[in-house]
Amino acid sequence: MGASSRFVERLATYLLLAAVAVAITGVSLSFLAYRVEPHLARHVVLYRYVRLSTYDAYFTLRYLEIYGSDVLPVDTKLPVYLSIVDGINVSYSYRVEGALSSGIVSVEVLLKHPDGWSYRYLNLSKEFRGEFSVSYYLDIGDAVKTMDTLCALVGLKPTHFTLQISTYFDHLTEVKTASRRDRGNHTLTFLVDIAKNRVQLVGGTTGTASR
Repeated sequence: MGASSRFVERLATYLLLAAVAVAITGVSLSFLAYRVEPHLARHVVLYRYVRLSTYDAYFTLRYLEIYGSDVLPVDTKLPVYLSIVDGINVSYSYRVEGALSSGIVSVEVLLKHPDGWSYRYLNLSKEFRGEFSVSYYLDIGDAVKTMDTLCALVGLKPTHFTLQISTYFDHLTEVKTASRRDRGNHTLTFLVDIAKNRVQLVGGTTGTASR
């Protein structure tokens, strides 16, 4: 009876240890499962739409003999002499494809001095629904005179400044049963170098940009 009793006690001890080991293993596996990020079996596209922002801009020139034409794309690689540029013709369009949208698109043209201050040369805005387009002309001679007048107020003589064209869009886009707010801008930046008799596109791109 003594041997049987010890056997039973050992068996009970082994079973208890085995149960504790199984419990610890289960807790460990549960903890690891909690710590590991879930694996995505597939991606589901809930909606898709495209915002298209397009600039078409070119310099208008006083003489066609230099470049063989009286117009020149603003993104040309050739040097553009300020003294023969009349202005910049700008056409811009913005549209949303694949969803309904409505809001405001605004245009702002700044003359920016190297010291950090700027003058709002042009400002306009328009409500739109799905599509927006606008065309305007910027007289470079008038822009230079404006900057010269502003600088004279503080006793400066401008040697160069930046002409920045920015178009901002702010609208709601309806996607299924919800709506989201879309904001952004498309900017062209020109360096007007009076001292070196140059004007050139130094920032931004023409053509169509998807957003």
